[in-house]
Amino acid sequence: MKAREQDIAATVVAWLEDCGHDVYQEVECIGGVADIVTLSGPRQREVSVVEVKTGWSLDLLEQCVSRRRIAHRVWAAVPHSKADHSILFAEFGIGVLVVTPEERMGRYVIEARIAARFHAGRVSGDRRHGADLKRRLRPEHKTHAKAGAPGAGGRYTPFAATCRALRDVVEAQPGISIKDAVAATDHHYASVRSAISSLRTWIDKGVVEGVRLDRGCLYPRKAA
Repeated sequence: MKAREQDIAATVVAWLEDCGHDVYQEVECIGGVADIVTLSGPRQREVSVVEVKTGWSLDLLEQCVSRRRIAHRVWAAVPHSKADHSILFAEFGIGVLVVTPEERMGRYVIEARIAARFHAGRVSGDRRHGADLKRRLRPEHKTHAKAGAPGAGGRYTPFAATCRALRDVVEAQPGISIKDAVAATDHHYASVRSAISSLRTWIDKGVVEGVRLDRGCLYPRKAA
């Protein structure tokens, strides 16, 4: 049976956690979404990315190479197969994790076939290499969405966090004005004014779950 991406990812996440890494999943970053991001080393200063796929491909290689600009180390995780293109990945400093099913034990085992090279400012041109990705990490990235799972609906985003925070404020204070509600919400917008303008639009469109707007005031919206 062909290995599923989410099964490979779950194995990699467990393995990284056993190795002492602080692991985050489905993290939006410059250039897309990183499957797995880890912090490790002294004071968790080292930022690594693992991209998970169900097989070798040039797209995977290109994706991993692009991640060198935002992380100190980059790994590709793929299932065991007859093909082996790990040497090609090694040429670009990309580490390779090969995940093999152990059918009798009902689990997967990991072989770190190629070590990931350390990439710093010489790749990104920035002495703060890895800082942007590290700033994007939130506790919700640990459990909110599983790496490799199909679809992005459950992925943690700053907008989703803002919507949940707004809903909590409205549930605690039904009938609160949208201005006061936004002011009381820990949101990701640059200003209260921009938050009100944007959220009013999304509430009207029904995107902000659990919240409805009536004559400038917000009320909880019951699930249909």
